Amino acid sequence: MKLVSLGGVAVRFGATTILREVTWTVTRGERWGIVGRNGSGKTSLLQLVSGELEPSTGSVARPSGLRVAVVDQHRALGAAETVWDAAAGGFAELRRLEAGLTERAAAIGAAGDQASSELLARYAADLERFEHQGGYALTARVDAVLDGVGFDPARAREQAVTTLSGGERGRVALAAALAAPADLVLLDEPTNHLDLAGTRWLEEYLVAEDRTVAVISHDRAFLDRVTDHTLHLESNTAVTYSCGYRAFVEQRAHQRLATQRAFDKQARTIAKEEDYIRRNIAGQLSTQATGRQRRLSRVVRLTAPPDEAGTMAVRFVPAARGGDQVLVADQVGLAIGGRALLGEFSGTIRRGEVVGLIGPNGAGKSTFLSVIMGRRPPTR
Repeated sequence: MKLVSLGGVAVRFGATTILREVTWTVTRGERWGIVGRNGSGKTSLLQLVSGELEPSTGSVARPSGLRVAVVDQHRALGAAETVWDAAAGGFAELRRLEAGLTERAAAIGAAGDQASSELLARYAADLERFEHQGGYALTARVDAVLDGVGFDPARAREQAVTTLSGGERGRVALAAALAAPADLVLLDEPTNHLDLAGTRWLEEYLVAEDRTVAVISHDRAFLDRVTDHTLHLESNTAVTYSCGYRAFVEQRAHQRLATQRAFDKQARTIAKEEDYIRRNIAGQLSTQATGRQRRLSRVVRLTAPPDEAGTMAVRFVPAARGGDQVLVADQVGLAIGGRALLGEFSGTIRRGEVVGLIGPNGAGKSTFLSVIMGRRPPTR
């Protein structure tokens, strides 16, 4: 079943063209990775799919009643007061139905044998709808997703949204989208605020749930594990690939090579023909030269593949050679507000080593880096 179809879509902001002639179809059960350089239009594409943005030209087709859950880079949580309420935001209608069932059950209990047939029939109909829409699994679903992104479900029922950091708000917004009863989930950089355990959980969740997903990410390993289709945005348009990220990279490289070879071959042929025409257009072979000129004017010129000139390159030049021991830690302790982040850490980093600093969210990684940089003193 087709969930969304884009036909010849273009997006323009003023005189700037972001996307042009984009044709793309998302079918139920597919998991799409959307890749491309920053500024290539990835977020605008998701906004087209969700209906937040209208195309300048072309069409976007969605079936009636399509349910879309979105996690964008703004991480909006609505008017929810607690973390649990924010994560359960997609079930607002179902929770209202549950509250109504509770009220009617109380009314039926109070009326006893005198309860009207109309009240009983209404209660039975709403109960059937509540069960059909997965009401009995609502709490377990929200709890499971909150636990997966690093929250204690019990504490989340009391934890105020206003106490959350930016990273925590991002994880709650992700939980809300994943828990929501949606036909299509749109994720914009979902791993930004996840630690390694959270990222692995998300990978397993998306694969096990068999969700229909379109995800923007710069995490190549995540895309390779989760996606089975790839949409590549380049030169203001998009190319689809029926494969995950790793196979996409290989296929794109082969296509670029084939396109470059075809372009070079045509360019050599055209240059040879133009040279013949220049040398003979006014001579004895002018008839043949004129004929070649007419044929050449009708040739559809190939386009060279986009170059990689925009690829970022960074070079760090030290002012002077450092010592062989870059960092020496001797029984370093670190605590914030009475909470111990680091006990007695001792270690040495030597010149030329590359060290990965890993750990769950809140373990103190960034704080430890601040100590290494000398921006804050260690507790001991």
